[in-house]
Amino acid sequence: MRIPFENSHAIAGYVNKKNPIEIRTLDNGRSTIELQIATKYSYKVNNEWKDEDEWHTVVAYGNDAEALKAVVDKSSRTLFLRVVGRKRTRRWTGADQKQRHRIELIVESFAEIVVHEQTQSPAGSPLHDEDTPLADAFKRFG
Repeated sequence: MRIPFENSHAIAGYVNKKNPIEIRTLDNGRSTIELQIATKYSYKVNNEWKDEDEWHTVVAYGNDAEALKAVVDKSSRTLFLRVVGRKRTRRWTGADQKQRHRIELIVESFAEIVVHEQTQSPAGSPLHDEDTPLADAFKRFG
């Protein structure tokens, strides 16, 4: 009997567009793109909203890479994406001979989401507010 394991993760957040996002071609001729997406977890402490920001490395290959690059290139504003994919831990030995690792989300599907400045979640937590640490980060990366 085969056990039905699942490795499926979804994130929604802002794309870091500070550095150019480029398509690369692998040795096998396949296209790839890598970008950083910031998510935010909001919670209340003593009636005050607190935020925890988290950066995710997202990697796409082939047609997904080409489509993702097109969405990034056409967007003139801060880009908010929802990405569904599988988590992969990549391991390597650095030039200093130390073991390194990075957790990546391999794109299976994605969608651009239009976010308005004062949008509120059902719980009342700001999704994008000019006074949040994440908004400050995107002023630098936008």
